Amino acid sequence: ERDLAFTGPVQLKWFPSIGAELNGVTLSEFRGTDEFLRAEKVSISLALLPLLRSEVVVDAVKAEGVTLNVIKNADGTFNFDDLTNSGSNTVEDQVTDQTTEPEVKQDAQNLNFSVDSISLKDLDLRYEDKQGGLQASLNNFALESGRIEQGVPTDVSLKGNATSSKPQADLNIDLSTRLEFGLGENRYAKFGDLKLAVLG
Repeated sequence: ERDLAFTGPVQLKWFPSIGAELNGVTLSEFRGTDEFLRAEKVSISLALLPLLRSEVVVDAVKAEGVTLNVIKNADGTFNFDDLTNSGSNTVEDQVTDQTTEPEVKQDAQNLNFSVDSISLKDLDLRYEDKQGGLQASLNNFALESGRIEQGVPTDVSLKGNATSSKPQADLNIDLSTRLEFGLGENRYAKFGDLKLAVLG
């Protein structure tokens, strides 16, 4: 029960990649009119031929001017709980989930997934904890990465400003690293060549 709107043009493409570019994306709060998410531009494209081999190859994920508002309410719930179905599963749903879990795991193992690059610019994340009285934000963040694939090292860079009310902080962050990760039964994350600069 959220309102999803596009105030700008929507462009679709079909070959050699399947993709879409969305402009002026807004998503409202649950049963409300306030904005939960806003993005000036979002684009994603999938390579077509690998899909025939049960491979999902995302050519690129790009987003600009993204603002996300996250709120922890006084009762401990979050303003995105309806999107994740947290705490809303019935007994019947849980039984269904348990019976299909092995099938889901098997499908995940059979499906190869990779992203050639990720580029996020002008990312703002605002967090308010009404339970603990905390306000924090990530401002003008930019994230750039190379190929994201299980077991393949890739360069990742992150830059932006972070603020917090408890404790009071106003920091400029510049991070670069080489990331490798694994999923499934062999979950892991390795960071190499880590460089971090924090000024405040």
